[in-house]
Amino acid sequence: MTLVAQNHLLETHLHTSFNDVALTCRKFLSSFHRSAGVNSKPGLEPYRPFAGAIAGNPYSPHYLGVLANLEQLEVKSMREAEADTTNGGGLISNPPAFHITFLGAGGGPNEDNVMGLLVKSSATQWTKGSVLAIDAGTHLAGIIKILEEHLPPTSFRETSQSDSTNPIVISSGPFANLELPCQSAGANGAYMIRDLIATYLITHSHLDHISGLVINTAALNSPKNPKRVAALPSTIDAIKDHIFNDIIWPNLSDENGGAGLVTFMRLDETEKNSLEDKAGRTYVELCDGLTVNCWSVSHGQCRKKHAQNKIDATAKEIITSSNPLTRMTSRFTSSSKKAEHPHPNDYVDHGEKFRAYNSAAYFLRDLFTGKEALIFGDVEPDSLSLWPRTARVWKEAATKVACGTLTGILIECSFPNSQPDEHLYGHLTPHHLMIELHVLASSVRSLQSPEDVPDRTKRRKRATGQYGLPTASGVGPVLGGLRVIITHVKNSLQDGPAVQDTILTQLQDLENKAQLGVVFTMSKAGTSIWL
Repeated sequence: MTLVAQNHLLETHLHTSFNDVALTCRKFLSSFHRSAGVNSKPGLEPYRPFAGAIAGNPYSPHYLGVLANLEQLEVKSMREAEADTTNGGGLISNPPAFHITFLGAGGGPNEDNVMGLLVKSSATQWTKGSVLAIDAGTHLAGIIKILEEHLPPTSFRETSQSDSTNPIVISSGPFANLELPCQSAGANGAYMIRDLIATYLITHSHLDHISGLVINTAALNSPKNPKRVAALPSTIDAIKDHIFNDIIWPNLSDENGGAGLVTFMRLDETEKNSLEDKAGRTYVELCDGLTVNCWSVSHGQCRKKHAQNKIDATAKEIITSSNPLTRMTSRFTSSSKKAEHPHPNDYVDHGEKFRAYNSAAYFLRDLFTGKEALIFGDVEPDSLSLWPRTARVWKEAATKVACGTLTGILIECSFPNSQPDEHLYGHLTPHHLMIELHVLASSVRSLQSPEDVPDRTKRRKRATGQYGLPTASGVGPVLGGLRVIITHVKNSLQDGPAVQDTILTQLQDLENKAQLGVVFTMSKAGTSIWL
């Protein structure tokens, strides 16, 4: 492992503030009390002296010891009943850092199964502010459906509710160990979105990612505690201007004289000039125990007519070809891009202005273990993009793979390989996803020490397989064991094999040829995974 990778790992474990350490100590000891059968929930104050003693010295062996114990902690909430709902044969990292529930996992056209996730740290209980919602195309309806499947029988619920000290506890499924205050699935679903969910983290403003959020705002009832919606500034602007505008939907936000049920949080994206530059790294805590680092990616293009005198005459025409690997983007000089274009994702061709549509990729970090998960919104191949930006995300992810802190990747693969490139509309197919993963693998290999890299003194012709991808003799199993969970598959609404099965088979076939070491799993609505 190179010095860069080692430094990143050290930063991941040691870069913390006084409050972070205090919070970690409280939650660790609270988990210990619960596992020992103690009902009391210790507050922050009893552990503040201990936290303060070690927070002043981030290299303290006492603090490293706490983190080491957390790494080995068997999370009590991870029971066999929950593992049964895990896709991929119950594969669970040891110990898992993230508990991810799919309320919706598809990309349409079925409106009851579009993107919506609930994420919480595996070390936390189902408590107020412990859950992060990532996208909300399917949301409350997905929560209620899971509750209906796993709530105990009505007679048992009525008996339990007669004793206020004995709340209903779900014993199985994605919400196992969740204590509920109400009898009906609907009332408990409202409780979850009002109390348990701290933030809605939105990748982009397309309807299949926000429709549930918008409609479900009718269930929010407290302007004193508005629900936080976090996203890139461009995504917030789109939601504010085109959804909560008193035309498409009432302005329920706390801006422009709205009702104040929703508050916006604009996430700054910090550009990273190099892997060695750690000063700009920004993680924002969005729920109990989870922080996020935001990156913008491209998701297709917008096209609008503009007058010729408003077009940058120095722009090069977009270069296209029939080969998807060489259909690259036009380039501006850095000076003309900055001077002429308020939006650096604007490109011009034959009197039309093209704009790459912004989506997001989020690195989630678990405060207890330091582990991270990479979650993409919709994303297009860099090889087809007007503004290719995914490679820089892979470069960042490579340091985490090399350090062993990246537990998995959630990424879309909307269509099978039969979908023509001109009809992808800013999405991925299996062969384009594998090209992207080769970029990640190459970045990881560049961080490895010389002794970890195979001997290349002998010149060998690189073997290539389908779509020109390197086979096993090319990159090698550098991503060995990395879990990649596929999301946003679009239902073909046709007879024959399920498109999810086709995509998974195609990915596995490409992996068998490339031997990157990736383990693919298909997401499914109503289930959970552990990462």
